[in-house]
Amino acid sequence: MSHPKTPPSLPKVVDEAGDTPNWVPALGLLLFVLFALAVAARSALQDDTETAANPAEDAAAAPAQEPAANANP
Repeated sequence: MSHPKTPPSLPKVVDEAGDTPNWVPALGLLLFVLFALAVAARSALQDDTETAANPAEDAAAAPAQEPAANANP
């Protein structure tokens, strides 16, 4: 079995990042900042009393329901 005398060569790497316009990373940064501001504004404006559930208040606010078996026809 015969093997070649030279090892296989590595492929040529072409760097295309230098051709990227400057507005592409700036757009990514702008979108990230807008997303972070939206998340911060939403969490700041969220009412904490809505998320905190109090079962005692829920039971007191619910109307009393009578069982149907006790109803007189």
